[in-house]
Amino acid sequence: MKLVIGLSIAALATLVAQPVRAQGVDYHKSQQAGKVWGDKIDENNRREAKSRNARRNSEGVRYDAPLTQRDRADAMAAERAEYQKLYDSVGKKNADRWLDFKARAMRARR
Repeated sequence: MKLVIGLSIAALATLVAQPVRAQGVDYHKSQQAGKVWGDKIDENNRREAKSRNARRNSEGVRYDAPLTQRDRADAMAAERAEYQKLYDSVGKKNADRWLDFKARAMRARR
């Protein structure tokens, strides 16, 4: 009985004492593979952003181009009553942000 316990302890000690590399696990390779996939995802995101920024509407204006005074004036003319309600309830800054959103939407529809 003592011999079996002694052999079990000796076998367990040899298994525990082996370094990770001897057990066939190389964490460095998986980290490198993760870096390669991360780099590929970043490259795909850059390409997608480049193509997204290149899109233009029927007037030749990029969708993400800064708003012009004409865009804001057209949106204000179409949404004046709603803008005034927002201006009174949430303030000028938030109402202007809402108006910019509406101006972009109107420009995208053209």
